[in-house]
Order: sequence, then structure tokens, then C-alpha cells
Amino acid sequence: MFVNGEYVDDELIRIEAVSLRERLRAQNPSADDLELAIEAQNWARENLIERTLLRTAAQHDSAPISPEQIESALREYYERDARHAKCMLPPDHEALRASIELDLRIESLTNRIAAQAVRPKPREIKQYYDTNKQSFYVPEVVHAAHIVKNVDEIVSDSEAFAAITSIQTLLSSGAEFEEIADRFSDCPGRGGDLGTFPRGEMVEEFDEVVFGLTPGETSDIFRTRFGFHIVKLFDRRPARLRSLDEVRSDVEKFLCEERKAALIRSYIARLRSRAEIRKYNPLNPRPAT
Repeated sequence: MFVNGEYVDDELIRIEAVSLRERLRAQNPSADDLELAIEAQNWARENLIERTLLRTAAQHDSAPISPEQIESALREYYERDARHAKCMLPPDHEALRASIELDLRIESLTNRIAAQAVRPKPREIKQYYDTNKQSFYVPEVVHAAHIVKNVDEIVSDSEAFAAITSIQTLLSSGAEFEEIADRFSDCPGRGGDLGTFPRGEMVEEFDEVVFGLTPGETSDIFRTRFGFHIVKLFDRRPARLRSLDEVRSDVEKFLCEERKAALIRSYIARLRSRAEIRKYNPLNPRPAT
């Protein structure tokens, strides 16, 4: 493929398509393989066209890139990849310098385009909040700690149950939950504290017990696929809708980023509308003039 006379290797499109196909498959596991492959191929082709157009525009952009910027980026590159030096071929310094300069030019160009984005007005922020309230719900969360005796190929059900029954006896006699967790749990540390979590982060059997407790309550022994547990609930926070004041800055930032991305897409679309794109013909490898 030729984009404004610049050759874009089909192998680059193929490599891009492989990566995109995996993303598309994750989004739609039941999709037809052939349809997925075609969609990934088309998407990859468009991505390569857009990147080529943007790169060419940046190469011809007159905005200066100072030698200091390039040298600073070069130092960062070498410092960042120093740990990989023994596994890498020595980079061509001048080629790397040219590549970094081009990256800086692309960044400079897109930043100037994005800078034209108009900040959202308060009414626009509120309108987005009102239209997307479901996005601002915070689920019910609990703060809990646990003691666990695992069941595995070494420890049998009966052995694990006997161990946690002994632990329950210690707790019933007044021993501190956190101290016992650190001494006897198969998951010691921080007094067994699991932090805060919503439903769905733990296995279903665990959620069923912990979300049924009241703050300060300690559960009876119960079983999950991992083994036997005892849980102590410290706190519970009900589900709620975050207020506009709480999320205002996040919404403003999101809308700003959306507008910046739209301006960049529009710029690339204008480049695309003026571009000459031709398929590669092995019988006539030179693009038509």
C-alpha cells in the first residue's frame, strides 16, 4: 500500500491485525472467526494509514524542536532501557535520535491541536452527570479481616477443619482476632485485614457470609473452594450515588479529553480526505503519478 507515495509494508498491517484480532475477540468471544479477521485487517489498515499521515504531517511541521528536548529524551531512553542492555543489540544512535525527534514532533503537533479544545461549561458538566448517573454509583463495600486454613493436596478437609475449630475456640475465649490471624492463619499479615471490597471480588461463598454480617460481628466457620474461614466485619458502607460536587473535576477532565481526541480525529480526517492511497501492485510496484 502507498500513502501519498510512501510505501507501507503489508507485513506491518498483518502484525497490527494480529494484535487487534485478540482485542476484538476479548470484546466479542462468540464472533465469527472470518468476520473478526476481516474487521481486524480493515482496522489495522486504517490505523497504519492514519499513523503514516500524522507522521508525514509532523515531519513537515515547522514548529521547532530544540536539541535540548531531543537530548533529554535520549537520556531518558538510555536510562529506562539500561537494565535491558545485555539483551539488546546496541542501538544506532543517530537513527534513534531521528526516531525520538519524530516522536517529539508528533507529540508537539497533536498537543497544539488538542490545545484548541474548549473547556466544558458548568451546564455541560451537569448535563453529562445527569445523563450518566449510573456511572457514578458506588457499590456497597465492606471492610473485613479473615482467618483461613487451606485445604490442598497436603492438608485434608478434616485436618483443616480441626485446625480452624481450635482457632475458633481461642477466639471464643477472648483472644484478639488480629493476633490469632497473624499467628495461625494460612494467610498471615496485617491481622488478616482484607481492606475494603465490593461484592464480586471474593468468591461467592465468601461474599454470602461477609455481606450478611453486621459491623463488629465475627462469623462462624464456613467453607469455600480454598478451605475453611472465619471472618470479622469491621465496617460496611452502603451503595450510594456520588454527588456532582464529588465528581465535577473528573467529569470536566473526561469531557476535555474527549474534545481533544475529537479535534485530533478531525485533523487526521482532513489529512485523509486529501491523501492519495493506492494498493501495492507487484506487477507495477511504483505508485501511479
